[in-house]
Amino acid sequence: MSDKLVTRALVEAAQRTPEEVLSHFKTSGDLGLTAEVLLAGHTGEGVTVRQVYDEFGRIARTSGAGSVEKKLRNLSDLFSMVSAQEAKYIARFVMGQLRLGVGDATVLEALALDKLGGRQFKADLERAYNLCSDLGRIGEVAGKGGLAAIANIAAEVGYPIRMALCERVAEPEGARGLVGDEDLALDGLAQRPAHVGLRDRGERAEQRVADVAPGRGRQPQQAQGRGIEPF
Repeated sequence: MSDKLVTRALVEAAQRTPEEVLSHFKTSGDLGLTAEVLLAGHTGEGVTVRQVYDEFGRIARTSGAGSVEKKLRNLSDLFSMVSAQEAKYIARFVMGQLRLGVGDATVLEALALDKLGGRQFKADLERAYNLCSDLGRIGEVAGKGGLAAIANIAAEVGYPIRMALCERVAEPEGARGLVGDEDLALDGLAQRPAHVGLRDRGERAEQRVADVAPGRGRQPQQAQGRGIEPF
């Protein structure tokens, strides 16, 4: 839902003017915090997580003529039934701005502790996760079959393999420890961006470098041991 719609719902639920709501929002930059402040004193009616979930479902399914006003009314009613703190998280959730601060790595570590018995098994879970890209599946397999089942996870149709990210280095020389010295010394690589690639030429892999600096064109560079051509 848009911030404008959430703002209008807060206007109705908190019985404030649009100017008051917008003024606080401009100061806080967070409609969740604005909802908590403007609904201060609301203790809530003991709404359960299930009730909030069902209400979100009704809002999401609302369509057709007058759907915007219906969504507005449903959200406003929900704000009126919850406490100020609950309203903060509801506002953030419906706007897609709820941040829990839990990433994939944290979930994998938690699964290693809970399902496999220790943090030392996180690497095993990471290997499996890289092959299937599905944290839910990793948790299910670890819970049902333990470490042996995790070890059996392999590449499978329908489960994309996660792309490997490059390791960052402060200087070009730092790459030596990662890829070795062979063909690493590329003249000017530290001064301008370049695309580096390997192309298969039968028994001989051919390395190519393309200079992509603006206005410089694509110029071949030289590396010891192999001829290098522009892409």
